[in-house]
Amino acid sequence: MKKIGIIFLIGIMVLGMVACNKKSGTDSENTSVSISEPIQPLVYYAPLTGEEVEHEITQRAVAVMINNQKKARPQSGISQADMVYELLSEADITRWLAIFQSELPEKIGPIRSARDYYIKIAAGYNAFYICHGQSPAAEDLMQSGAIDALNGINYDGKYFHRDQTRVAPHNSYTSASDISDAAEALDIRMIDQVRANIYEENGFSGDTEAKDATYVKLKYSSNDDYNVVYTYDETKKGYIRSQGGVQTTDRENDEMITVQNVFIVKTEHNIIDNYGRRSIDLQSGGQGYLLQNGKMLEVTWMNDSGRLVPTKNGEVIPYIPGKTWINVVEDKESAVNFTTPN
Repeated sequence: MKKIGIIFLIGIMVLGMVACNKKSGTDSENTSVSISEPIQPLVYYAPLTGEEVEHEITQRAVAVMINNQKKARPQSGISQADMVYELLSEADITRWLAIFQSELPEKIGPIRSARDYYIKIAAGYNAFYICHGQSPAAEDLMQSGAIDALNGINYDGKYFHRDQTRVAPHNSYTSASDISDAAEALDIRMIDQVRANIYEENGFSGDTEAKDATYVKLKYSSNDDYNVVYTYDETKKGYIRSQGGVQTTDRENDEMITVQNVFIVKTEHNIIDNYGRRSIDLQSGGQGYLLQNGKMLEVTWMNDSGRLVPTKNGEVIPYIPGKTWINVVEDKESAVNFTTPN
């Protein structure tokens, strides 16, 4: 019995020594080194271009009515627009709805009057809407509170300024600082989490139904000064825009307008009054074309909460990162021509 007691005591001592070793961490086999993973920098993208930017952009979108009559060209600030919608107003002349979010230029214009269908598009981006004048239908929408708006009719000489080198109505301009001052004075919130467009680096490049398309002409008028041509430039990786045989440039920096996505929407147009004002169907969906990287894909356009988007088989087709112009044309065969002239 005495021998068994000694053995039991020795066992307890050994167990105690092992336990002490584990607590003190002296056992090299049980020692571990914690290695932290390197912190990856956050990557931010402009929501309406899909391009990488240095920091998160929380600027509310600003949608500006831009005059596109011949006497208004070249326009100012247009090279900094993330997106531009081009639609007919009256007399077979288009106006542009230029949407600025990643950048806001110091000079923008010339600015023209509102139409109801431009307002509805701008509302799809929760944009601060800038115009100078309005149609009756547009006035009703703005007075209803459908959109936050700044109208040059009410603020000419304050937030809108006349360019003395041009004549009215082609000489009304505003700026980033004017818009900021107006928003502050009118208590309009300019911070927003803008809903991003859908982008992929290669867009629809894997779609076997895509066709070569390095040229397209859009017929808006019998007067060629108001018809639009996009020509793909491989070196610039984009489509160069021209109108009436003249390349579209920005008056402020002479930058040639080059866009990565051209989205063509065909839809019904109707004249609704003696002034030639139109109703344009932006709800029903229909035939469209999306051009990227010198290729064209036939798509179906749809209205996504105010935004016009390209789809195929019910799925949204992604844009590629960069600028986007959306051209709304009449639902006529002659409105779109992909045949390169000899």
